[in-house]
Amino acid sequence: MIGLFGVSGPGCLSSENVRIPILSRMTTRVDKRDYSFRIEHMPHASIGIVYRNHGENKDITLRKVTDQRLIAFNGYARLHKNGDYLWSSTIIDFLSELNERDIKKNLFALAGSFECIIYDRDKIFLISDRFGSKKLFYALHNGTFIFAPDIGIIVDAAIIPKEKDLSATIQFLTSGFFIGDATLDKNIKRFPFGTLFERSLSPSLEDNFTRYWLPDPPIDKLNTIDEDLIRNFTTTAERSITSLVPLSDAILMPLSAGLDSRAIACFLSSNHKDLTGLTYNLHDEVKIAKAVGNQLQFKKHILISKTQIAKSEFREFLYDNIQENYSHSVLNQYFYTYFFKKLLRDQIDYECIYDGIYLGLLFSAPYTYEDFSFDRFQNIYCRGVNALSLFSSCLDAKQISESPRNAYENLISEFGLSDQRDGIKISTLFYLAGRLRRYVAESYHSREDYGYVFKPGFDYDLVDFGYRLGLPIRKGKLYREMYKKVFPDTYQITYKDSYGNRGKTLGEIIKSKYVSSRKKLNTATKGMIPYYSSQTEYFFYHRKELEKLEAYFSNKSYIPEIFSENDLRRLFELTKEKTYLLNFFQRVLMLQSFFKRFNY
Repeated sequence: MIGLFGVSGPGCLSSENVRIPILSRMTTRVDKRDYSFRIEHMPHASIGIVYRNHGENKDITLRKVTDQRLIAFNGYARLHKNGDYLWSSTIIDFLSELNERDIKKNLFALAGSFECIIYDRDKIFLISDRFGSKKLFYALHNGTFIFAPDIGIIVDAAIIPKEKDLSATIQFLTSGFFIGDATLDKNIKRFPFGTLFERSLSPSLEDNFTRYWLPDPPIDKLNTIDEDLIRNFTTTAERSITSLVPLSDAILMPLSAGLDSRAIACFLSSNHKDLTGLTYNLHDEVKIAKAVGNQLQFKKHILISKTQIAKSEFREFLYDNIQENYSHSVLNQYFYTYFFKKLLRDQIDYECIYDGIYLGLLFSAPYTYEDFSFDRFQNIYCRGVNALSLFSSCLDAKQISESPRNAYENLISEFGLSDQRDGIKISTLFYLAGRLRRYVAESYHSREDYGYVFKPGFDYDLVDFGYRLGLPIRKGKLYREMYKKVFPDTYQITYKDSYGNRGKTLGEIIKSKYVSSRKKLNTATKGMIPYYSSQTEYFFYHRKELEKLEAYFSNKSYIPEIFSENDLRRLFELTKEKTYLLNFFQRVLMLQSFFKRFNY
């Protein structure tokens, strides 16, 4: 976990004697996880930052500029369009010199992955980047403003009444994430993306949320691929990738069998001659990744096997194989999560870690549609409706069906989408407000939340370029044409990812037919039998591990408004027999864990 936390408010809460105990309670769970923190106080507010327990923590800084001004910055950004990405302390040097009139203008100009809070005399300014890539939750209650990078920290502060949000809970059960800024507690929200929050600490306590950015694709969408478009895309992508990776001597390059990580490797190999490949030994990932590494002349290639991850020698494996100081270029591939979390917990010091350029979001456009009616939304985002209907004896059909409808209509209203025929704009906003920000909830074992471990590299030039593309060339077509022109040798190497498979073997053809059958079952059962990619299925609980969870899961229902104890027992028994229920089981398990842990 890393982030900003703090509290401000009127009356007695303006006293340090009140705020300090509150902040002490907020740091309780941080202490348990062995993270360090720092706190500063002002007349009306106290603010702290949560550090990682590893590395240099250059991306988070808290500074009391004067007795009247306090600034905290989490992340990194550039100050103008063609500038370099700067660490937090340098950003604060710049912000410290601004007067109140210039604060907002310059905050809007920041581009990167960040959140920033400024206490200036009796005003608060809090801003998130375009995608809300840093985790921040907040609550406004009786004039009190409290915020933290984790819901549990706010709950543990014990000044906000605990109240389950059943609508958000049902939404999570049906989709696996939250649509919009809701959380499991009615009084706690996730800070919106692309938003500036202003608050006066005067008696009027005026609050103002201003959405300063929304993706609004231009009318003149690009729909034809020509030499100029390929050249512009290549230049933009290369600049985006290389600007996010420091020009250090050694780079650790996680590489899968797909095109996204290959693009990173290809562009970096043009500027760096000291690349080390890292590949998770999953099926034919190794053969493909090794071929790419050889083509790009990697210095060496490290393979991680399932056995090495599962057994205790994993620590020794890390120290034996990774002894240099690397700068990481990490793509958004969650099956490397365990590796890097373990690596960081062992406190091997690295210069930086970056998570992806989100090429997949922009150019495969998996959740972007010309038409995005409610029926389309429900089919994509609410496939757990049937499972919830099957196992909940406490909700009627109307309650279950209303949750997706309300989520859809609320976002349509929030974004002012009066013309529902603009499916591309609507579906893009729903992706940003929902699936892209899905890691709000805690899982049973831990928070699989990239915001706490990785540093998302949302390069705005690449984002803006992607939004100009029409759907016909956005879904991988431009990507493939760029490869043919720019990296013809590596393009000839078989790849496997969401853009399609090339050069299928007999085994791959059989698997393709299996996947097709699963997709047809998914459609026929309206999501009751969902389709998961093989990588996702690998990380679901194995059946033998379910037995360990029985007592924890079904002895008592902590969400009796939705499930009775009999419902939970029935779900548990069927999950052991039916693989397709594991996804729904995992969601219920997370809810049980959350509401039990915080005693709702």
